[in-house]
Amino acid sequence: MNKYFVDADEDNRRLAFVPDDKRSRLVALRDQFEGRRERVTYDRKDGPLSPGNIEQFRKIDEEQDAALAALLSPQEKEEYQLSMSPTADHLRKELIGFNPTEDEFRDLFRRQQAIDSAYAYEDMSDPTVRAAKASDEQSMMSDVKAQLSPDRAAALDRAKDTDYQNLSILAERFDLPAETS
Repeated sequence: MNKYFVDADEDNRRLAFVPDDKRSRLVALRDQFEGRRERVTYDRKDGPLSPGNIEQFRKIDEEQDAALAALLSPQEKEEYQLSMSPTADHLRKELIGFNPTEDEFRDLFRRQQAIDSAYAYEDMSDPTVRAAKASDEQSMMSDVKAQLSPDRAAALDRAKDTDYQNLSILAERFDLPAETS
């Protein structure tokens, strides 16, 4: 299914840090593992994931991690995760208007990735699980803000406002100064 929905230009832009021959193998690996995940999703029954489904997903994750480690250097693997992982994509959407530095983004990514891994196959329809994850994320953000200057912490708080995010996108689209939003 990915071949119909994945933008090859976007792949090339996001994976520009690896040589062309590795890039094509990397995209093929990603497509292979995404196809396996899609089959598990398609074959499962409605409702929450069964223990068997969870085990299949974990096995796919482990095999993909091993395949990436075999193909990429540790630095390339980290760059791949920063460019292509759902955690990184989620952070990029959440941080619109904050414009984190590279170090800030990497720190946030590592912290969020740990939380996402801990809750990867939990039943997020369970209010207790959702509350626990939200509490962990709130604690993480408090720790991050404690390390930032007051101005940067305020900017991070402001970036959580969807109206502000939309205004930031609009200002960028019309080449307005960032302060406009």
